[in-house]
Amino acid sequence: DIIQWVNKKLEESGKSSRIKSFQDPNIADARPVIDLIDAIKPGTINYELVHPHGSPDVKKLNFYL
Repeated sequence: DIIQWVNKKLEESGKSSRIKSFQDPNIADARPVIDLIDAIKPGTINYELVHPHGSPDVKKLNFYL
């Protein structure tokens, strides 16, 4: 139910990120979580600070936003 709610919220807000499970590798760069926060409260995330997909070290940087 939670996965469906997350994906519905992301879709409704025009975000492209989606997750399939809590172990989904797409969560590794925090992008789905960042997008979900912005979907719940638009304007909360400064996307200029969000790092694009990349190496494991770059992916970790998004968790510190």
